[in-house]
Amino acid sequence: MIFKSLDTIPAKIFYKIMGNGDVSLLSDESTPINELEVIWEEIQAEDEVLNPEQNKRVKTYSKIESLLAKLESIKHAVYYLKIKDDVELRDLLKSHGYKYETKEDLDRILLQSDGINDTIDKLRLKLPKENQNKKNIPFDEMVLSAGVIAGVGYIDTNRITKTQLDGILKITESKIKSSGKGK
Repeated sequence: MIFKSLDTIPAKIFYKIMGNGDVSLLSDESTPINELEVIWEEIQAEDEVLNPEQNKRVKTYSKIESLLAKLESIKHAVYYLKIKDDVELRDLLKSHGYKYETKEDLDRILLQSDGINDTIDKLRLKLPKENQNKKNIPFDEMVLSAGVIAGVGYIDTNRITKTQLDGILKITESKIKSSGKGK
């Protein structure tokens, strides 16, 4: 079976793929990876339409992680180039928009790359404030709790689809807000 939409993909598998990028989880059949990648893109596009706020947050987190990785790669390249010249690292710095001709340029590149931290800080301001006392709740526990609040009865947490989970979470959020506890 190949999971081709939010209506068929179990939520656990959806979040596993989001976390590790392993699109092979979409199928228990022998399916070419490029075909699974196309299906995954379609599922993500469907999710983006149904959950735009959540996806803005995910994209912001992704952008922050990407910028952090970029900053680390620049710093490591600079530190290595201070010791030994390397064409690939020169090309890496060039691909990030830095001009490197002599070793004196390396300190300037490090200073300029610190501007990436400013961008990261601005992106972090766009994110909702995290509650410091908030615990990481296991997926199964979260789904079952939401199901109780929503009044849907027993939920098989291994088979609940992403669409079903989104609906239950919206009902749960609505009930919490209407009870006056979700301010």
